[in-house]
Amino acid sequence: MGCCASADEKVDGDSRSQQQRRASRASEGRTHGAAKGGTGRQVGQTKEDGRRLGGADAGDGDLREKVAQAALARADGKPQGVSSETAAKLKDKHERDELIGRIDALAARLREDVPLAIRSRDTPLSKLRSYKTFLEQKIREKGL
Repeated sequence: MGCCASADEKVDGDSRSQQQRRASRASEGRTHGAAKGGTGRQVGQTKEDGRRLGGADAGDGDLREKVAQAALARADGKPQGVSSETAAKLKDKHERDELIGRIDALAARLREDVPLAIRSRDTPLSKLRSYKTFLEQKIREKGL
């Protein structure tokens, strides 16, 4: 019994010391490592002059509006870190790939082959759009 009693005491001692450490942390408040060179702020606190959208004096309604405006600006703008020329090329390539995919789907519905010239990089977007419209019209006429 002596062996088991000493093991139980050790377990109780460990759990007591862990509970004491937790209690002292809770009473001190968790910080961002002030002793290690951190800010010393409690978790959840922010600086008033931080990077909060709209600044420190923004109200809740005003803040929501500014968040929505910022999201729209990001969606409409070019990708960050890309020149305007590269962004235009990427947009053109994306639109071209999208049109070719739709043309393929429409042609498959009509059980027709897509002309090889359509897949050429030299084919202007206007021709791709007009061919897609042509296929859509053909589908409407056939009632597919």
